[in-house]
Amino acid sequence: AKMFVLLVGVSTLIYISVFAYLIFSMRNESIREAKEMVSKAIEETSKSVEDQLNNDLMVTQTLANGFQNFLDYPVNKRIELQKDIVESVLSKSPKFTSLWVHWDLADFFPGTNTVGRIRFNVFRAGDSIKFKEDTASLSHLSSNSLWNIRSGNRTSVLEPYFYSYGHGYDKKIMMTSLVSPIVYKGKFVGTVGCDIVLDELQKRIQNLRLFKNSYAFLLSNEAIYVSHPDTSILGQKFVEVNPDEDKQYNITEKIKSGQSFSFSAKHTETGKELMVYFVPIEVKNSQTPWSLGVIVQIEDILKTSNGVIWWMIVVGILGLLLMALLIATF
Repeated sequence: AKMFVLLVGVSTLIYISVFAYLIFSMRNESIREAKEMVSKAIEETSKSVEDQLNNDLMVTQTLANGFQNFLDYPVNKRIELQKDIVESVLSKSPKFTSLWVHWDLADFFPGTNTVGRIRFNVFRAGDSIKFKEDTASLSHLSSNSLWNIRSGNRTSVLEPYFYSYGHGYDKKIMMTSLVSPIVYKGKFVGTVGCDIVLDELQKRIQNLRLFKNSYAFLLSNEAIYVSHPDTSILGQKFVEVNPDEDKQYNITEKIKSGQSFSFSAKHTETGKELMVYFVPIEVKNSQTPWSLGVIVQIEDILKTSNGVIWWMIVVGILGLLLMALLIATF
């Protein structure tokens, strides 16, 4: 009897150890494969967003290169020619709401002592294209503004902003602007920019649904929400919405520096285990990357493997009973 108990005990311990190892290995393998899938999907989506922004930026770069010798023309001639070119490009670029060219007043009007910019804006108004010319100061611009940097090698992607077209249009839309420098004889003299609505990018980000409860979001360089399933937080900063997580994982600073990173966390409301991913989105020569984020629930990752694990447990129990019966028989 003692030998029987000992044999059954040792066999059961070995049996359980083997099954526990197999279950643990299967769980870890499921998580590893899911992480690889998520990482690949995020990389592909971030590259797609990058390509879209850089293609739009290329339009402003091409115009800026074309305008670099415009200061050699008489003032009236350059204004007329510039207006025709920009209007033609805008008419062929339906995704742009406006194209604009800003010049340093001191360079555009030689001999003037006025400090500021002269702005030539071509924009959509319903089905027509309008033109506006005015002047503006060089103050109250962001630290990343090309007018402060004054580098011919930098481009700029502005922080997202809300804009309302007015005249009966109450809905505000989220936009950004992509800006390239105009360089004349090695000197920064102005900028060319395009304004784009972000709804296409927002839809692309929301279509990134890897699992039932997973979701994606887009943050600007200042960690402002550009896209999120909860549209009420659009325009808010990550630190305002998630102050604890931002402090614990230093998320805002990592986004600003263009880092790719991930971490495990628990949902603050449900307590469920999560995997959180961030991948930078680089706009050429801007040095102000945005970031694509994805949140995945671990239980979604394990849903398929959990079914297999339960079957393994049932088979294991039946195997234990069968083994005990066989030992008892012999």
